[in-house]
Amino acid sequence: MFHFNQDDINYYEQLLNTVSTAAKYQLLARLLDTLKYLQSEGAEITMLPVDSDGVVVLKALEKAIKKETTLISVMFANNEIGSIQPIKEIGAFAKSKGIIFHTDAGA
Repeated sequence: MFHFNQDDINYYEQLLNTVSTAAKYQLLARLLDTLKYLQSEGAEITMLPVDSDGVVVLKALEKAIKKETTLISVMFANNEIGSIQPIKEIGAFAKSKGIIFHTDAGA
């Protein structure tokens, strides 16, 4: 579980609409806990579907975006099933909409 100070809470209150994937994976349990917390505080959280290979359905991502969306968060590679997300495409889409894009990948 994450621990928030008041500055963190003030920032997260701004995340009125967040989009993430529905794939469940142990390493992102903390992120999912955080999303559930934000939802309990009134944020709208959209969990995107993934295909049979565990890859984000890009058309669903495009449909899920609202003018209030401030963050897209996606795990780059699923260590349990091996799926790799189309990070380049998701990042370009997020940038084109002015949305913060978060992933666990490092360059």
